Amino acid sequence: MLSELRNVTRGWIAMAIIGLLALAFAIWGINDVFKPIQSNEVAKGRGLSVTQQEFNASFNNELERIRAQAKRPVTKQELVDANIHMRVVERLVSEKAFDRLAQNMSVGVSDTMLIKELHGTQAFHNPVTGAFDNATYQMLLARNGFTRGAYEQDLRAGMAREQLGRALVAGVRAPTSFGRIEMAFQLERRTISIAAVTPDRVPAPPTPTDEEIETFFKSQASAFALPEYRAFTVVRAEPADFAARVDVPEAKINDLFEFRKAQLVTPERRSYVLLSGATDRAAAETAGRRLAAGEDPDAIARSLNMQSVVFAQKARNEAPNARIGEAVFSSTSGQVTAPIEGVTWSIARVGEVVAGSSPSIDELRPTLRAELAHDEAQTLLNDAVEKFDEIRASGGALEDAANQAGLVVTSIPLIDARGLTMSGQPEAAVLDAAELVQAAFAAAEGDPTDWTSTPSGGSYLVRIDTVRPAGPPPLAQVRDRVVVAWRMQKIADGMRKVVEDIRTAVSGGQTLAAAARAQRVQVVTTSQTIDRRMAAQGGPSPQLMAAVFGAREGEVVSGAGGPGGSVLFVALVEKVERPDPAGDPQMLDAARQAMSPMLMDDLVATVQSVARQEARVRLNQPLIDRIVGKSSSEDGDDGR
Repeated sequence: MLSELRNVTRGWIAMAIIGLLALAFAIWGINDVFKPIQSNEVAKGRGLSVTQQEFNASFNNELERIRAQAKRPVTKQELVDANIHMRVVERLVSEKAFDRLAQNMSVGVSDTMLIKELHGTQAFHNPVTGAFDNATYQMLLARNGFTRGAYEQDLRAGMAREQLGRALVAGVRAPTSFGRIEMAFQLERRTISIAAVTPDRVPAPPTPTDEEIETFFKSQASAFALPEYRAFTVVRAEPADFAARVDVPEAKINDLFEFRKAQLVTPERRSYVLLSGATDRAAAETAGRRLAAGEDPDAIARSLNMQSVVFAQKARNEAPNARIGEAVFSSTSGQVTAPIEGVTWSIARVGEVVAGSSPSIDELRPTLRAELAHDEAQTLLNDAVEKFDEIRASGGALEDAANQAGLVVTSIPLIDARGLTMSGQPEAAVLDAAELVQAAFAAAEGDPTDWTSTPSGGSYLVRIDTVRPAGPPPLAQVRDRVVVAWRMQKIADGMRKVVEDIRTAVSGGQTLAAAARAQRVQVVTTSQTIDRRMAAQGGPSPQLMAAVFGAREGEVVSGAGGPGGSVLFVALVEKVERPDPAGDPQMLDAARQAMSPMLMDDLVATVQSVARQEARVRLNQPLIDRIVGKSSSEDGDDGR
């Protein structure tokens, strides 16, 4: 065949074809032909890769975690603005680099270890039997969008990383010098006196002029800026809205029950202990007699060189083989089976027996009716959406088309990207609808968006009615707020001047009490000794306490506190005392041990950093930006 092809390509016809192809390439170019297919990897290095799918899954999981923590509809854009998407990328890269290091060091997870971990996960246990249940496991994976292979691969990688991490820090011990530093830091004591400068100490500022207000507003415009607000109309098509219109005939319920009846039967389940591996029937009979006498199965197995396995709540088809299933399910609870012949001989003792069940149509009628109603409602929904689209295509208004098609129309007033109204209150119509709000803030003003599917099987579209851009409002709209802010700033400036006068007087040799008295300021604390534990409780001002423990002896510091931060506290650090670690060996050792976990974390982080550098990871920044909706100035890897 190859020789024939060579002969053909040597002919004048072949040469003519090749010439025409060359001419075509010369005229139209060959860039598109030889341009590489764009990668779907957000990061790539030696022996590691982070795919677009992995990044999407991790980013969405982080979004859901933050939404649950914030208890509001956080948008993806907010995470992007906070650069959290890049933190997700960095975490995935670090994990993959650590996985590569573990693989290179032959650190792995056996099937036995993986099974033990799965069986020890409480979420995968049957709530009735308390044992690992494969059906529960599969259901939870499907509910969370995982395949079994992908989940177990991730679990293996995580367990391997944990093993490597433990191996890296095994035997790590913080030196005694670390304990001395920690002990000196934690037990340091400071003696301070505190005075409080309150707003009434400063004369009320005069009424500001228009020029002063305008100048202040321009300098502080960002403090008065408002976010972008949007008002929009939502057309929803949800199965629940059509379910009430469905009448399910009893005959359909009966037909569905008959069709499903075989699938609805719950099989009988049994728990049993199986001793296997006997070389002959006599050995199996000996094991059976000892089982019947109540002897420990593990002890029997060890003495007879057999294996002991406990099966909890297994159906007949889940037995190791058909012969064992037949023997176990032919015996009664507490009974020892006859010897079971296979490649080797086995014996089993039956434990708890849970009878199977077959539900009646009366038990399942509500469920079957709801299922049929949902299917019929879905059909009605699809017809309604089709009718809506036809009316819109013929020029009908959105509201008219929705009303004629029987779809729900909701008008959302001006809200920001967090779902808050202009008064700062959550808008009830978009509670728990973060994706809807996100879609509204991604849409262009005017024409409605395309239909977007919902998890319930429905869909919605959005039309943007009004956009109020972000930025400072007109001065006239917030003049009263600006005047109040101007007055507060003037008072704050006066209070800071008082604090500076006290600091100057103390630096000149006066006591804090004398300097405060000269400024008509009250001393609230005199020569009080505090440690870091007391400071952590906040005192009159957490800001002041932080400054106190960052100051030198004899230094004057200040910090805001009191209601709304309206009081300026000023403190003199009169004395600094540090403990002698040698005086308390037990506390010194405890401080040293307290430093060990931080030392271990730093060690693992350093190894991860080196592993990443060695892998020479490059980020595909343009792809990352496209995934999260950011614009990018250029294509290709960023070279990092």
